[in-house]
This record gives sequence, C-alpha cells and structure tokens, in this order.
Amino acid sequence: MEPLMARPRKFSLHSEISLPSPNLPYQVSPTAAADTEAPSERNVEEIHFSVLHDLLQQRYHLHQSFFGKLPARHCAFLAVAFLGIFFLLSSMLSSSTLQLKSLPYYTLGDHEADDFTLGGLLSEESDRTQCYSRGLIHRLRVASPHVPSPYLVKALRDYEALHQRCGPGTEAFNKSALDLELALTGQGKQEIDGDCRYIVWTANSGLGNRIISIAASFVYALLTRRVLVLDGSSDMSQLLCEPFPGEISWILSPDFPPLSTLLLNQCSPHRFGLHLQQGTILSSRRDPPEIDQKTLFPSTLTSQPSSIFSYVYLLHDYDFFDKLFFCDEEQSSLQAIPWIILSTNMYFVPNLYLYLPQFREELNRLFPESDTIFHHISRYLFFPTNAVWSWMMRHYDAYLRKSSRILGVQIRSFEYPPVMHPELTDQILRCALENHLLPRISKVEGREHLSTGNSTAVLVTSLLPDYSEQIKEFYAEHSTETGEAVSVHQPSHEVHQNTKAHGHNVKAWGEMCLLSFSDNLVTSPMSTFGYVAQGLAGIRPWILVAQSSDTDSHFFQASSSESASPACSQVLSMDPCFHAPPYYNCAESRGDDTSTVLPCVRHCEDVSWGLKVFSQASLI
Repeated sequence: MEPLMARPRKFSLHSEISLPSPNLPYQVSPTAAADTEAPSERNVEEIHFSVLHDLLQQRYHLHQSFFGKLPARHCAFLAVAFLGIFFLLSSMLSSSTLQLKSLPYYTLGDHEADDFTLGGLLSEESDRTQCYSRGLIHRLRVASPHVPSPYLVKALRDYEALHQRCGPGTEAFNKSALDLELALTGQGKQEIDGDCRYIVWTANSGLGNRIISIAASFVYALLTRRVLVLDGSSDMSQLLCEPFPGEISWILSPDFPPLSTLLLNQCSPHRFGLHLQQGTILSSRRDPPEIDQKTLFPSTLTSQPSSIFSYVYLLHDYDFFDKLFFCDEEQSSLQAIPWIILSTNMYFVPNLYLYLPQFREELNRLFPESDTIFHHISRYLFFPTNAVWSWMMRHYDAYLRKSSRILGVQIRSFEYPPVMHPELTDQILRCALENHLLPRISKVEGREHLSTGNSTAVLVTSLLPDYSEQIKEFYAEHSTETGEAVSVHQPSHEVHQNTKAHGHNVKAWGEMCLLSFSDNLVTSPMSTFGYVAQGLAGIRPWILVAQSSDTDSHFFQASSSESASPACSQVLSMDPCFHAPPYYNCAESRGDDTSTVLPCVRHCEDVSWGLKVFSQASLI
C-alpha cells in the first residue's frame, strides 16, 4: 500500500503558529519545514551559540575589510556588547510565544504568501490584535481551492460600510431602536423613519444549529441589504470574535427591548405567519394543503401587523403559514419593515433559491460555485475568541501539530442519554479503511518495511469516550502495512449536551474548529456539528450510512462485514442540509416535492427529506 498523502495546507503542520502579534512579518518557509526536524530543547542552546558565533564572525570580517585588524581590547569589548545584545533579544523572544527554536521555520517578509484575507474575503482592515485566530487559523487548514467571487468581495465591503453606519450604538441605530420600543408599547408612531433596516437573530437549539442559522441569516441580510445583529443574551460574544472591521459590534445589549419583553415563540401575536393566516397583511390568503392543516398553530390570538417590526418564526416545528416566508409575494411584504426579529435553528439558504427569483439571481452572482456558500460565509464570520483559541492550541500543539495528516471523526448520537454502540466503531474503521483514510493493518507479524516517518492523527469528537478508546486499541494491537504511526485523540467527552453551559460551548466550538484542520472527515448524518466543521474545512466529508430515518433508534449501519453495503459515502456538496424545508410550490399554490424545482437544489445525502444546494459541476 502506498503511503497516504495529505492535501497541501497553507503552511506546514510543523510550523510554529503561536505568534506574539499577527502584525509580525513572518511566514512559514515550507522548504525549511519539510527538511528540518523540530529542534529539541537540547538543540535550542546549540542554536543560540551558533547564531552568536555567526554574528561575531560577520562583524569581525566586516570591520577588518574597512579598518584592518582589530586590537584585542576592541575585540573583547565587541564580544561583550554582542553578548549583551544577544541575550537581551533572546530574553525578549522567550517572553513571547515566538521561541528561537522556531527560527528555522520562518522567513521574513512576503505578506502576499500569507494571505489572511483568503483572497479578499476578509478586509485588510480586519482586527487581528484582539482576535489572534483571524490572522493565524488559515495556516492550519488545508488550502482551499475555492476563491470568493469579486462580486461577493464587493458585497462584503459594502455590507461592512452599512454595518458601521447602522449597527448597534450608532445614531441611526439608536433612533430606530427608540421607534421600535415606542411601537411595542403602543406609544409611538407606526411610520418608517430612516433607511437602516435590521434582522435580529435569536438563539435557539445547540451550538451547531446556532452557527449554521447565523450564516443563513447573514446571507439573507446580504440579499435584503439589512444589518444582522445577534441576541445579546446568548454567550456567542464569548465564543466568536467580532466579524466586521471597525468599532461597531454585531451583538445587541442583553436587555434589548423586543428580546426582553416580547413573547417570541409560535404563540406570539406578532408572528408573521399568524398575520398571513388571518389575512391582515395580504388581500388574498393561501389555503394550506391537507397534510399541513393538522400542524397549524392556534390562530385565536389577534393583533394588527406593525409597520415597524415583524416576528418571523422559522424553527423546525414551524407551520404552513410561517413557511410562506419563502414565497415571493409574502417575502415582498417584509421589504419595507425596518425590524425583522428571527427565530430559527436551521440553514434555510436552499429555499432562498426556489421561489424568490430576485434572490436566486443575486445568489448566483455572489456564489458562482453554489455549494461554497457556507464555506465562504463561515470563514468570513466565525473566528474563535482568544479564550477558545487558547484552548484549541493547547490540544493542537500537544496532539496534532507533528502529524503528517489529520483524520477528523465526528460522532453524534441522537439517543438520550447517549448510548455506546460497539458496532459503530467497526463501521467507522471500515469506512476509513475502505476509502484509504487510514493505513491498513498488517496481516502478518512484524514488518517487512521500515517506517516511512509519516503519521496520522485521528481526532475524535463525541459525547462519549468509548469510540476513541476502541479505535486507539485497534491500532495499538495491530501494525500498519507501511509502518505508519496512528495516534488517536479526543479533546473532551461531556457525556450530555448542555448548550446553556459556557464551558461546554467553548469545548464544542473549539472541537468544530479543530476538526476543520482535518485532511479528511468522517461525520454523522444529520449533525449540524459536522456541517460546521466541513464548511470551515472546505472539504466534502464521508458520512456514515444511516440504517433508517428514525433518529430515536440506532442511527447507523451496524454491520462490519466486508460484503455488507458501504459503511459511508462521500457527499457531493459541502453545504449544510436544510432539515425541514417546506413541501409547497409557491408558484402553483399546492403541495409539492421542491427538490425538483431547480437542478442545484436537491435532497440531502444524509437526510432524505431535507434540501441542499449543489454545484452544477458536482452533478455532472
């Protein structure tokens, strides 16, 4: 078996990434990283004296060429001076995270080779002093072949200017927020004043759902020229860096009036779907298909729609009238409303293509590669804060940095409490071995080849520790055919998901980012955790084959037999799946399978009833 090769990264995994400041003009020298072993602590002293010797020798020859041979006392004076300067610099370097042992791995200058903007996706003005990961995290990921379109780059710069003009704390925001507060109490006028419009994202469900729904909300904000602001009562500000350059945050105050005073659920009298159901927004009212009539929310509440705000409910249990948000006529009725308060836990981008032609045309301009939407948006918006970055780097430096390749394995159990299934370990190993993601084990004692020096680190994320222990035991008991070393690591095993616990969320977000450093991913079906990792990584994962659509049962293929059906399959699109799309044809006002409307929007590989965006190239 040939040694498994890793896809190229922006920089070598053996490079020192903990720079004291993202403004230092350092970049990794790939040649040096490839040819040089990481120096041991013992060799650091040798480097000190080697550098000192070279400095003194160069200074001596320079002086001799101009002034002749130096007197002995001058040589002694210069030696003492250089020793003082050298040890002063050495002390300064040692006090930071950039050590002298890193010198072989860096060359000075050439900022273009270290493009933290990701081809213009990020602004050159993006802050890297308060958010270290923004200037460094791209070095640890596989280099993305997907370049943002010039149209997207311009749209992002335009959005950043809009956010600085209209975002929280600005004069325009304060005036509009006051109008909203007065409208909520019935004391204000119901007239639109100002040209700043907003979409307020509210936190729902687990962290993976939150991240994909923020991304979808931002896409909607780009399409509608709105400013995206986040619910300040969640802990997202402690997990995510501020994404936009400038002083204006995207986080609302925790006591922002609508979020602290309004009833924001399916029973809200301000719900957009309720107003559509009661016929108070449009002159005509659509009748729900028979299958949707059974799931309508009670409509006994009465309220008149406001011209200042609307509450849009797009959680997974939304009803027929809420789903009309994705129809052209109903969507147009929201255009002039300054404030949209949005509750969602889903990646609803696929439905922005179907029956909203103005959105579809804009999406095609923004994302010519249609399956890169979440990839670009996630790399633009989501950077771990310094606290999360520190947690990540401790695990990366200890367990992943020296490996030749990283295989990420993400295991999601939908059972409560989580239950360990030994046959799932067999399925994971079969998936990895059949698709050459891990080296095959030798069937004979001993080895006929010396080690190649390559190593694979398996990064496992799961609520339970059992799976990583079993994979570790498997490779501890068997040699690989090539002698390649395989190590297995799991940063945490929380047992239970606890989204309300900040410490739990730090680990969850850190693990998603660590998974994004992988060369290959094996993920669980229907897992938003895995969706985030694959989007940040920019790779198409291998998804474990589901046994059934019943998420309350054992969700995975159980057989480890060589003759059984495949253990996993590689997805065609790395964009997330929309788990609960409407089955409604807006153009013909009838129930329909919306996976047949456009070639680029089809059913998901892991969720048969879901919808997903595909690129045309992937479908050929």
